[in-house]
Amino acid sequence: MKKIALAKLLPVFVFTTCAAVLAAPSFGIQETERKEKSKTQQKKSDSETPKKQKDDQKKKSKPKKQIRTHTQRIGRMLDNSRGSDAMIEVINPLTTSASESTVTVMSGKKQVALGMIVDADGYILTKASELAKDLSVVSGEESYEATVYGIDSKTDLALLKIEAENMTVAKLEPVELPALGNWLACPGPGEEPFSIGIVAVEARRISGSRAFVGIMPVDAEDRDGVRIDSVTADSPADHAGLRINDIILKIDDADTNKVTELRAKLAKHEPGDRVTLTVERGDKEMTIDMELAAANTFMQQAERINQQNRMGSVLSKRRSGFPLVFQTDVGLNANQCGGPIVDLTGNIVGINIARAERVSSLALPVETILPVIELLKSGELAPAFVNRSRIKAIETEITELSKGLDFPKLESRKNELRLKVDVAQARRSEIKKQIAALQLRLEEIDELEEEKTELNKVKREITSSKRTLKKLKEERESLKSGLSR
Repeated sequence: MKKIALAKLLPVFVFTTCAAVLAAPSFGIQETERKEKSKTQQKKSDSETPKKQKDDQKKKSKPKKQIRTHTQRIGRMLDNSRGSDAMIEVINPLTTSASESTVTVMSGKKQVALGMIVDADGYILTKASELAKDLSVVSGEESYEATVYGIDSKTDLALLKIEAENMTVAKLEPVELPALGNWLACPGPGEEPFSIGIVAVEARRISGSRAFVGIMPVDAEDRDGVRIDSVTADSPADHAGLRINDIILKIDDADTNKVTELRAKLAKHEPGDRVTLTVERGDKEMTIDMELAAANTFMQQAERINQQNRMGSVLSKRRSGFPLVFQTDVGLNANQCGGPIVDLTGNIVGINIARAERVSSLALPVETILPVIELLKSGELAPAFVNRSRIKAIETEITELSKGLDFPKLESRKNELRLKVDVAQARRSEIKKQIAALQLRLEEIDELEEEKTELNKVKREITSSKRTLKKLKEERESLKSGLSR
């Protein structure tokens, strides 16, 4: 009964909301004009409606007392902040159903997203780009290991699978896109919604970022190919090992004779795609595999904008490149995406897919979600199936590398070489000790040389003194005898 009453009040509610947001002093005048217009339309409708239809409408209508009660409650809610007790009192019952099918997605001990149960046998819909290793899903007091069943790169939705049965499934049914200014709520796994807000921008397509390699390409001189003039630090090219002056000959087996051709081929890719480059380095030719990144991640200007947008929130890793989203002002962080968003009738109208800016979030509408769920369940978007060509290429490379390799023999040879290295290290250490001892002896000898020099000096002094003494004695004797020497 409560849901029906609120649904009928939705037009009035949206009008009141818009007026409250604009805070216009002329609200009383606008309301009077609306009432007069409504009365005129009602009289016209009454004159055109057959008697039987009027009687049916009376039977379906709610008592005036109940309508006034709900109107007063909505009025009180709008007079208070969106986080007030009055607001929560009205919103809570509408989000109960959705919260029962909302779960928490964990990577290890860290929450990375929310999710919606879309099948009683343990299929969970969530946001793909926030997922990491060691996935688990927490539902109520239970925790389940989770695996990725499928990923839809266009919508950034992923389907997880857990070993569970008889789970409460989210009620996802076709609904109209929420209109501008409509109030929405974000149910969490708990009893109360974690955020409330309004539709700020109507549904639209959000274009994606360009694929980024991280090189400055120039046409190679006097030959076909693209020479790398510089490599951006920490970029895909840097991580893949590309160097300045490498010549790019091909991208995915297609010749790239000029920079224009390389750029045209890269323009067909999206961030996250993998490409294989055939590169010439000196007199060697090699293949280099890399995953393309988003260009705006490496743009200083975009980074400054991101820093401003992050104030007070954690932005999603992917927040663009969606086929159809509506924008809201609900407050959520990146790890709260993947959960449902409901309107004032309690219907799920979409799934929160990105925290895009400091005061805006994006949600995929139900009309976009429903076909994706079926596609994900089909298994056609399973990672192993989608990446089968790349997996096959890697397995071929592993096979080629393994050909002719006798691992037991190589292991034995490795042990022999390790023993020789250990012996050489020990010998080196011993020689270093011997060198240190010889150095000490040399220093001692140097000290003896100094003493020898001193000894010769003393000897010379003694010899000189003896000569002097002898002369003095001879002179004394001569003086005593009166005889010359």
